[in-house]
Amino acid sequence: MDAAPVATAALSGLSAAGILALVPLFALLRARSAGESLRARRMFFVATLGAVMTGIAVLTGITGIAPAYIAPAIALGALFATVATLGIAGAPLGRQLIYALVLTAAVFVPIVSVVLTLWWDPFATGLGYLDFGVALPIVIAAACATLGTLVVARVVDRARPQPVRLGTGSLGLVAAIWLAWLAWLLGLQLGIDPVAGLIVINTVVMPIAAVATAALVERLRRRRNTISGVVFGALGGLAAAAPTAAYLITPVALVVGLLAGMLVAFLPEGGAARRIAATLLVAGGSGILLLGLVAKDVSFIYTGQPEVLFGQVLAVILAGIAGFGVAALLWLALRPRR
Repeated sequence: MDAAPVATAALSGLSAAGILALVPLFALLRARSAGESLRARRMFFVATLGAVMTGIAVLTGITGIAPAYIAPAIALGALFATVATLGIAGAPLGRQLIYALVLTAAVFVPIVSVVLTLWWDPFATGLGYLDFGVALPIVIAAACATLGTLVVARVVDRARPQPVRLGTGSLGLVAAIWLAWLAWLLGLQLGIDPVAGLIVINTVVMPIAAVATAALVERLRRRRNTISGVVFGALGGLAAAAPTAAYLITPVALVVGLLAGMLVAFLPEGGAARRIAATLLVAGGSGILLLGLVAKDVSFIYTGQPEVLFGQVLAVILAGIAGFGVAALLWLALRPRR
């Protein structure tokens, strides 16, 4: 038997396993940040529905995704549904499931097919869209979806979230998220080569850099450091690494990580779901956009041509509008009336 297909399948499975591991870890992070217990049954059904909806779309061929990426794409559907429902974790399960089903079909499936194929190339770069870890549907669309539901809750229902309070036990949680994230990105390379080594290095360096700047800004602004600052600084570095780890030389990745941590540290304090979503959006979005400027060999700084940058900006804007708009309108119709 040829070893190459076996290795590819193993790495695809590693990526899918890492992504699926993030499902309970994100749900647990939201629960701990809110001072609540984990709603494991709800999380399982929501994530399963996201995976099944994505699986139907992928396996019927309408997305055009290559076989090696099928398992990671289905796992990402589960993660998308989980992140997109962080803001409605306390709502009735039936409404959550309808919301997850519609949002996955209307938002996630089109976006994941854009990232994993070359059919969307509005500025004729020949590259499609740059996003190594398929982060766009998670850090932009799903994060904006959560923010959309939170806006509805705040404006329409006058909900007031409790501030985030995390203890030292959360450091173990963020370490687990880190390991799962590394499995996600390393497996998605689908090969062990010099780029795989770069992915590992950047996925280690960027969160460390982000934690350092987040801690510095927090110390300067509030004269103290908190566990929350460390946790969300690390999450910001990981969010920035997801799209960029394979495309940046390490010194540039270090700078991007430092920037991500600084941006996350300036985010206003809020409830658990808002803090997670805003961290993903700001840090991940900055990473995606910066690819258009500093991605090795193909970005504006290397070629002097702005087309790649324009494509990155346009995709982020469209994904954010789709996630926020569809989620807000959908939840406006589905939310329980008081």
